[in-house]
Amino acid sequence: GLVYRDLDQWSYLTDDAEALFGSYEGVETTYGYSLTVINFSQLKEYAAVVNFIYPGSPAEKAGLKRGDIIYLMDGAPITESNYMNLYYSSSMVVETATYDKENRKLVQTGNTYEISAVKMDLDPVNAYKIIEVDNHKIGYICYTDYLISSHEKMNQVCDGFKSAGVTDVVLDLRYNLGGAANSASYISSLFA
Repeated sequence: GLVYRDLDQWSYLTDDAEALFGSYEGVETTYGYSLTVINFSQLKEYAAVVNFIYPGSPAEKAGLKRGDIIYLMDGAPITESNYMNLYYSSSMVVETATYDKENRKLVQTGNTYEISAVKMDLDPVNAYKIIEVDNHKIGYICYTDYLISSHEKMNQVCDGFKSAGVTDVVLDLRYNLGGAANSASYISSLFA
């Protein structure tokens, strides 16, 4: 066991080594979204905001989008005790809501999405594009995990930026959960 189990928030034990090693390579059984679960009110009203959707994922195919607020799972409210089902259940129907700022509450939209988890490669080069501002080309990359499997794609994206005349790059790491230290070094060297 861990000597400092109560103090060590980064280490954990798993019964599924295959899934753990697969996640190191970006392969997971997933709905293909990144969520932030939050409490919207003093009434313990929970919801999950979609941070981003992986291309080709069950979430994308169902029609979920960045910024959607998931309010119900299988017709039931999201709670402290069931929110992990948003990540680990095999299938579910979710319903979205909008946030009414004036009344500080969630309002159901009636839009439902049926999703089933699948095993898929999660490409950490989630999004990239070239933004032109006053004839100045800026490259944008949303990078979600430091994975060795992403090196080839990052090379392609950076080569494309260079060919297009990009002079500055924004590397968006807002949703990056970490990963292989040598990947962080590799990607840093691409920009150096």
